[in-house]
Amino acid sequence: MDLGHDWLADQSRVAGALPDRPGQRTAAKVSSRRSRRGSPASRRQRRRAQDTGRREWERMYAVAVAFAAEHGHLDATGTGTDRELAHWLAHQRHLHGEAQLRPIRTSRLAELGMIWDDDPNAWERGLAYARAFATRTGHLAIPVAQTLDGYPLGAWMAAQRRANKLTKHQQKALDALDPLWRLEPGWNRSYRRMTAYLAAGGTLTGPANRTGHPTDSCFRPGVWLRSQTQRACDRKLNRQQIELLNALSTIRPAWAAAGASSGMTV
Repeated sequence: MDLGHDWLADQSRVAGALPDRPGQRTAAKVSSRRSRRGSPASRRQRRRAQDTGRREWERMYAVAVAFAAEHGHLDATGTGTDRELAHWLAHQRHLHGEAQLRPIRTSRLAELGMIWDDDPNAWERGLAYARAFATRTGHLAIPVAQTLDGYPLGAWMAAQRRANKLTKHQQKALDALDPLWRLEPGWNRSYRRMTAYLAAGGTLTGPANRTGHPTDSCFRPGVWLRSQTQRACDRKLNRQQIELLNALSTIRPAWAAAGASSGMTV
């Protein structure tokens, strides 16, 4: 007995043998999407929460920008007024480690000098402080006992000078800050004082007790040069130091260099 097509179709759908009709499938999908999105009120609430999150991130990023501008690095320790920033940076570091920090935010923080490694002895942390110091002074001739914002930067630089397993990337990063960073800090500073004296019109010959650059009258170029001659005779200078001393004869005063470039006879 023929019970009819509709009855068979209904029984087949109940048993799972036949799919729903096209219209029924579309309605089910729409209903599912609506369920996932939630009600209009819940969607508005999510948008407000996202807007609030974005504003808060931008607010703290502005705090980070101000901190980096003041200190030259982005290592907020949380021991003073920067506690909120320290907590926020730690959260960004965690998100980055979990691959949950948006790429654009990662890039913006990296441009500020974000230290991604939370290890207090991380090499990149020392480099961040070295960069801050070099930006202020133009060199890395740092006494061993010197600190910067509580970080033992002088001791860190001493460790780098002793290290014989720095990677090429690490050496290149330090070279970019100060090509003379491998030299003993006192010699580094004296050599720089000597080059400043020559650039200001000083000479390699003359009285041993002659004064240095007008803004560095305590420096005695002749005395220092005489001591370097003695150290060279005693073989107490390395190859880099000897090359640097030989290069002193090529340093011309700024006014002489300017005259030569314009065709003037000096």
